[in-house]
Amino acid sequence: FFQEQQQQQGLLWDRGQPIYKSFKRHGRNVGNAYVFGIDALGSLLELLPPEEFRPYLENLKRALEWMESNQDIEVIPDYCDPETGQCFGKALRGWSSPHLSPPGGPKAWSTAQCVTCLIRMRRIVRQLLHNDVLEEFRGKRQHHLGPDDTAWNRLLDSDLGTPGPSCQTIKCVLEQRVIQPFSNCAPTSPSVGAAYSTILFGTPGTAKTTIT
Repeated sequence: FFQEQQQQQGLLWDRGQPIYKSFKRHGRNVGNAYVFGIDALGSLLELLPPEEFRPYLENLKRALEWMESNQDIEVIPDYCDPETGQCFGKALRGWSSPHLSPPGGPKAWSTAQCVTCLIRMRRIVRQLLHNDVLEEFRGKRQHHLGPDDTAWNRLLDSDLGTPGPSCQTIKCVLEQRVIQPFSNCAPTSPSVGAAYSTILFGTPGTAKTTIT
């Protein structure tokens, strides 16, 4: 697929064969209906694992550059000056397939496919970066059965020394502010009160390094 991606600036893939739609017994050409390269790329990004795209990051970059440089703008006029003929209104931004002729501004389906492709491309790149960080720092991947809390349960708890209605130990605070808010939510949208980081301080031997 990526080997057929065109190398010239501003181009994606060759349009190939037109799409035909059958009406009962007779085939009918529906005009300039060709596969939109961004649509096909978005489908691959959804179906294949992230590591499959590592050798083709330059190709993903080329597709991203096409979307950045081929955004269409169409002004929906609210008022036109009768003397100058200049119109003012809201600007609609989006994309249209390069196979459509003549171009007529952004199209809803093309724009939807580009936005979907961008979201999936971001997810792929983020996962690849995540894998690189884990490999560089020898991190552990989360098991498909869920996190292993054996070491956490074996860790002795420590009193914070501050009276309060609840959570007066270090493990209780970490569970309430760090572990539980991310347990049933996506990392980008945890529940209210979540803490992304903590600062541990105390005398030597209080398990600061072990907790980390």
